[in-house]
Amino acid sequence: MKPFDFFRQVTSPNIQQALLNFDDYRLAVNAILTIDATYGVLFDYLRQNGHQFLTQVKARNNKQAVDDSDFKEHFAQRDQQFAILRDAAYATKHGRLTGSKARLVVAATNIALGGVGCGSMICGHDPLGGDAVFIQIGNQNLVRAEFLIEDVGRSTQDLLQQLNA
Repeated sequence: MKPFDFFRQVTSPNIQQALLNFDDYRLAVNAILTIDATYGVLFDYLRQNGHQFLTQVKARNNKQAVDDSDFKEHFAQRDQQFAILRDAAYATKHGRLTGSKARLVVAATNIALGGVGCGSMICGHDPLGGDAVFIQIGNQNLVRAEFLIEDVGRSTQDLLQQLNA
């Protein structure tokens, strides 16, 4: 399966459901995890096909070969929104990130449902006193997951089209 097919059949439907139901924790996590998986599928596809793009990716930690972690780090260094979702996916999969590498999201509990406000604090399509899924970055900053999912989903689709993958 080509990465774009994976994106179209798996990731994109999860993104759309998360955007339509921005107060559903499960759907937000599904979108985050499948976006992360798309990059793993893309890396494997590019590696198997000897794609020239991989020459831009540097192996870390004195490794001789680039792996999917290096590949994701390549994009995380260029796009903070991707870095947040990548770290959120890792934290969700592992519960808590305890390695020496600095992470923007360090624990699964940093992804949570929270209130969006009421009265004059409401923005756009938020229901009065409704909820949304937020991702806590560092010690204080909260970002709505739906906005990250939408932006990273769009840039991922663009990347897949540019690489004809």
